[in-house]
Amino acid sequence: MDSTTGIFFWGFLIMYGIVMFLLSPKTVSLGGFFKGEDKQGRAANPWMITASIFIAWIFAKSVTNAANMGANFGIVGGIGYAMYWLCIPLTGWALYRLRRKFKATGMISFLTEHYGIAAAFCFSAAILVRLFNEVWSNTSVVGAYYGASGSAPFVIAALLFTAITVGYCCWGGMRGSIITDVAQAILFAVLLIAVLVWVVPMHDLSDFATSGTWTLGGGVDFIIGAGLQCLSYGFHDAVLTDRGFICEERKMLKSFTVAGLLGFVAIVLFSLIGVHAYLDGMSIAGSSAPVVVAQSLGIVAFFMMAVIMIATAGSTLDSTFSSLAKLTARDL
Repeated sequence: MDSTTGIFFWGFLIMYGIVMFLLSPKTVSLGGFFKGEDKQGRAANPWMITASIFIAWIFAKSVTNAANMGANFGIVGGIGYAMYWLCIPLTGWALYRLRRKFKATGMISFLTEHYGIAAAFCFSAAILVRLFNEVWSNTSVVGAYYGASGSAPFVIAALLFTAITVGYCCWGGMRGSIITDVAQAILFAVLLIAVLVWVVPMHDLSDFATSGTWTLGGGVDFIIGAGLQCLSYGFHDAVLTDRGFICEERKMLKSFTVAGLLGFVAIVLFSLIGVHAYLDGMSIAGSSAPVVVAQSLGIVAFFMMAVIMIATAGSTLDSTFSSLAKLTARDL
């Protein structure tokens, strides 16, 4: 990109950081920092939790993978990747049962009480690996919009983005994470609609619906595998399970159900960007479908895609850091 465009891209990243700091309230209470309570000690609004779960799972790497699946397997690939989001209602139901039947107040305390310290420690170790994975996978996606992998712009963008997120997470904790998640969810929805309005009219809707082949080799095997993983996948994610204990049980279950269904729809819709590449015969070898498609549409589309990735990566990263803080400073 030329110098003017580069300044615009870097300027947006800095402005994004400023806005996130302005939105995130300074949290000084334990309940606010670790459980998302407001200044009066009230639990987070269920609809805020719904938005937080929704956007925290619509992370940069996931939407990139969804588009790549669409580019390789058509709509079958997009539906296959979206299957993972159905684990959110299943996880919500399981957490509802834990809270109602066993009076659980958290995953680590529940495991310690019923299975011992060793079980809780091993579970925490697995969760820490997952949280580490969330950090590098999302920052690398953001970095890719600023330079080639491993280049100086790539590394600087990834480090700057991480520093911004760590900063406002230390400032606002879980409460700040939930509030900024709402803003990031709105930004994602608006830009996703804008991109789809741009891309979808390039083909008949029937072309999108019939793309790919409904065979095991065409992606159905992935749908089956994702469906099986739904039974346990949600419990590997502290971001998800932490939000299962911060409001009343029935409200929590409703939040999880709505967030999971919205996430499924959003991922299928985002995969249409990859399906567009599939229908046009675009090659994504060595790159990603969102990058290739955005570049083919011009600098405006590329910028919009970069903003989508920053918003989705930020929502996951701030939730990751707030969950990491709770796991290490409180649970363990």
